[in-house]
Amino acid sequence: MGTDSRDRHHVDGHDGDASVDGYHRLLDAVGGHIAVCALELLRSGRLHAGELERRIPRATRHEVDETLDRLEELGLVERVDEGTANPTYALTAIGRSALHPLRGLRTWAITSYAQAVAYVEAKESLRRHKLI
Repeated sequence: MGTDSRDRHHVDGHDGDASVDGYHRLLDAVGGHIAVCALELLRSGRLHAGELERRIPRATRHEVDETLDRLEELGLVERVDEGTANPTYALTAIGRSALHPLRGLRTWAITSYAQAVAYVEAKESLRRHKLI
């Protein structure tokens, strides 16, 4: 017996059409703390990658550069060459449109972090005492 394709569940309600699947690239690009922080910092204007590195917690220059490359590739930021070896980066209209939902996600992460840590610690405590 075959599986009826209508029985398959898709988290986003589409049927796997490749033209729709592309949005996953955007979610992947903005899903990490470096991307979220970079987009928020660029809200106030152009910045160099080195400045973003200094202002984003736990970010290396390599990670910032990779993140900026992904965001630029997808049209969320633009690289502005100013005739120097050190370009600046600026938000595009698409990047600005991401700020509001990302701010909500960031707020959720901040307010939920303590609860998530408490859950992990409780689970580890039970595991140490062989209760689970």
